[in-house]
Amino acid sequence: MKKSVSNWFLNIVENNGPLTVLQVVYGVVGLAFLVIAGLVGILNHPLGGGLLIVPLVCFVALGMNVIVWALIRLLVDVLAASKMREIARAEAERKEVAKKARTTKKKPSKKSTKK
Repeated sequence: MKKSVSNWFLNIVENNGPLTVLQVVYGVVGLAFLVIAGLVGILNHPLGGGLLIVPLVCFVALGMNVIVWALIRLLVDVLAASKMREIARAEAERKEVAKKARTTKKKPSKKSTKK
């Protein structure tokens, strides 16, 4: 079982970014301390209640982390989409100007030369 847990964690580290690893660590530490606090609470109620602060902090940090990173990703996606629209608009304007330049040829001007 020890090897399967370590393989699972190494798989997460290799296949995902640091954000996912951080979230998994917060979740695992929170759950582990929740179980430990429950077992200690059976023997010594005040100590078990005191240990419940650790999973509470872990779960709050995990929730804040998820919310903040979701907002950051949303902002990055919106900025990227805005930049792509701006590039596409500039490209369309450039093509339109080039098309107008090709269709409207300069006609030679008829200037009368008086002698």
